Amino acid sequence: MTRCFVIGLVIGLLVLTVQVGRADNRRVIPLFTRSSGMLLVKQYPTTNLRIEISVLYQKPGVIIDTVGINGAPIGAFAAMIDGANHVSFNVYDPSRCSEVQVSNGWHLITSTSTVTPGTPFTLRVDITPAGYGLWLNTKKERQIVLSTPLSGQPCYAGDYPGDDSWGPKYNIHPAMIGMLTVHCFGEIPVDTSSTTHTTSTTLTSGIPTPVPTDTFATIDAGVRMIEEAFRSRNLEAVLARVAPGKRDDFRAIFTPHRAELTRVADLLKTRRLASTTGSYAEYLVSDRGKTFPITFTRVDGVWCLMSL
Repeated sequence: MTRCFVIGLVIGLLVLTVQVGRADNRRVIPLFTRSSGMLLVKQYPTTNLRIEISVLYQKPGVIIDTVGINGAPIGAFAAMIDGANHVSFNVYDPSRCSEVQVSNGWHLITSTSTVTPGTPFTLRVDITPAGYGLWLNTKKERQIVLSTPLSGQPCYAGDYPGDDSWGPKYNIHPAMIGMLTVHCFGEIPVDTSSTTHTTSTTLTSGIPTPVPTDTFATIDAGVRMIEEAFRSRNLEAVLARVAPGKRDDFRAIFTPHRAELTRVADLLKTRRLASTTGSYAEYLVSDRGKTFPITFTRVDGVWCLMSL
């Protein structure tokens, strides 16, 4: 693994423990092995649904799945990266026809573009009664006419529970190796054209919650203060701008390496805003030709570092 990739996975694992179960959260999910898997959502809208996930991967494989190797009900779905680095969103319905249906009843909505290991990308899928749309980053890759509602079964990130044990006997699809950042798994926003908008995030309760998003200027002003704290090598100032639930973790990481704090400032100087969802913002930063995400969260009106 590259240095940047390892940093993202290790800190992402720490972040996960404080993100689960909050009404305005995003989830950062590390998938360390081919058999890694985790429950993502128990309930969600079966139509008028947006799934938006940032992906940083080392090895291709399953991103999300509702069925695994089991018999698929109508509306079962999965998303994955194939061996040629194309991304697909697949839904099962042998009773309906589409331009992408295959003989076993699955509809394979596959990107024309490819993705690259070690380079983050954002997958977005919109499901409406009129059809399914697939985006990579901001590019619309495919739109198909298909009226199948989703099954509503629990959705897992990575390997579906129990699948790995069948590997020697069946052609299972293993988990991708990397990290997922789940931005949205809920109703499609009514208006996404303005800088300040609302997004619905469906958690395990299945209740969509509107979440306001700050303007770019407000977010970046907070991030600039974090950069300045790192630049001054003032550990207490840095920790004051770390999300409260993460301060002990970051104190343990940064205390032995105070002299290296300016390197984090140098990373932040290369930042460009990738996405904002509710009280979270993701920037992409560059180091020696590699790009990876750093995330921030708004706590009581103040933007704080969440993961790097």
